[in-house]
Amino acid sequence: FLFRGDASLQFREDGTLSYVLEDFLLQQEAGGTRVDVRLTGTIDGSYSVSGSVLRTSDIRSNLTTEAFVDDEPMEAGALTDSFVSQFPFSDATYQCVGDDLVMDVPVLGTTHTMTLTPV
Repeated sequence: FLFRGDASLQFREDGTLSYVLEDFLLQQEAGGTRVDVRLTGTIDGSYSVSGSVLRTSDIRSNLTTEAFVDDEPMEAGALTDSFVSQFPFSDATYQCVGDDLVMDVPVLGTTHTMTLTPV
């Protein structure tokens, strides 16, 4: 998977979160086929922390999604539902490194390291 784009993530003291995606691209190539999914909008919900594990719940999405297989448009509703149902920060382990939040995020059976830098 390739993840690229602008996104902001806010964890509030009241246990809610807001994830704003601006022209965010998820891309995967396999077997000579490339799938591109562009996401724009917000995902809101709740979070909790136990030890070094971040869990999310009550996820609500207001996303606009465009999907392409080898540059051909396709229906994106099921892809959006799949992305939101496996919200990328649920069950992520995390650590603070300087001012950065570094998370090991499970996505479709593979763990990806994501570094979030404050602006």
